[in-house]
Amino acid sequence: AAPGLERWPWRHRGGRRRGMAGRRLTFEATTYRRRERWGTPREVDLDALAGVDAQHGTFSSFDPETGRALAVPNTPCPVLLGLRAEWSDTAEAALAEIPTEEPAGRITWMTNHATDDHLTPVDRIADVRPTTSVIATGRIVSAPRRLRGGHVIASIGDGTGSVDIAAYEPTGRLRQIVAALAPGDAVTAVGGVRSRPLTINLERIEIVSTVDRYIKLENPVCHSCGVHMKSRGRDAGYRCARCGATAPEEAAVTTVATAPEPGWYEAALSAQRHLTMPSTRGARWSYGGVLRRDRAGGHEDL
Repeated sequence: AAPGLERWPWRHRGGRRRGMAGRRLTFEATTYRRRERWGTPREVDLDALAGVDAQHGTFSSFDPETGRALAVPNTPCPVLLGLRAEWSDTAEAALAEIPTEEPAGRITWMTNHATDDHLTPVDRIADVRPTTSVIATGRIVSAPRRLRGGHVIASIGDGTGSVDIAAYEPTGRLRQIVAALAPGDAVTAVGGVRSRPLTINLERIEIVSTVDRYIKLENPVCHSCGVHMKSRGRDAGYRCARCGATAPEEAAVTTVATAPEPGWYEAALSAQRHLTMPSTRGARWSYGGVLRRDRAGGHEDL
């Protein structure tokens, strides 16, 4: 163990400790490489690592969506492998099950990684500020748009203001969820805020409720002439080219479209920040979608 670690109350040889009262913490069991191996390819059994979370109760070790080994650094640093868990002995036992090159040593750390420690709920969209990490609830106010590179951007508002929300290419299928949103859908956006333009970089999103969706199949048919009418422009309705009869926009033949299911959706594990709590931890995101600050200064679910 590194000098001084023995003074911490969670440092122990047996039994279980779960951090300090009132705070959720993470234990990470880390092995280190021998000095002569620094800068060379790591020898870690990736097949064993791919199944370690399901078998041993660790989390964020391997991203099945991208196939990336998240517990193994891709830099020439001295770390060989690090596994995270709710309990110190869980992380240590799982670490012992992964075949690797001969390590130089092992330390178990107590950290705030994967705890959502960085997030602050905001009461209003107008309270979203750059360089913070927020939980903000509103309704989609503009249709999602795709940018070059595969990024998807939408906007949410609540009557006090609006802010863009972004699912960038590395977030994986979170982009498809954001792209499927429609104006009027109620969502809770969670992530860090960039300044220009003001944007919540999504770590996860909750779909609270959705509005009805319709897909236009064809233009309406003129009752007098029996031919399809022509569009008069966006939201301007239709006109018959033969007789001049008109029809409103809602006269078009439509079908009901499928909306995404309410619930939580998160970025791919490989795109998550160190502090982001993953669903693979059995995350119980206590803010429940919509929060407000009560008079005592705490938070209360709506």
